Amino acid sequence: MVKDGRFPIVGSGRNRRSMGYTDNLAQGVLLAAAHEQAAGEIFWLADETPYSMNEIIDVVGKVLREDFGMTVKPNQLHLPAVVGDVARMVDVTLQHAGIYLQQIHVLSEMNKTIACDITKARNVLGYMPKIALRDGMRLSIDWCLKHGQAI
Repeated sequence: MVKDGRFPIVGSGRNRRSMGYTDNLAQGVLLAAAHEQAAGEIFWLADETPYSMNEIIDVVGKVLREDFGMTVKPNQLHLPAVVGDVARMVDVTLQHAGIYLQQIHVLSEMNKTIACDITKARNVLGYMPKIALRDGMRLSIDWCLKHGQAI
């Protein structure tokens, strides 16, 4: 969707998301498994800081263009924040009726900040995510292409 300029920005795009590259997450899980104080505790694992939706889309586009030579169209899909709010009401109503529609649920969260704080994992476990957004996206896209996934 980013490559085709069709990733929906709902609202300003300044809402933030926690992202986590798989190697970082694996590091956190291994640290928790080996740490005696981790038993029964809950830790958030993600990159050092959350990223804005605008930043995520920008980075994905740059990686596709600069690292893989793909043509990336400018993102043209900007929707007012109220679209996410309406989708949230529809999602709640449907789920109350026992119906889950993934597209509606995801749209209902597109103008929300969904971010976590990794301070506890850093302080207790020594968790230090080493791979940030750009490198993680490059590694992920490379893996997908090597394994026949369409981008």
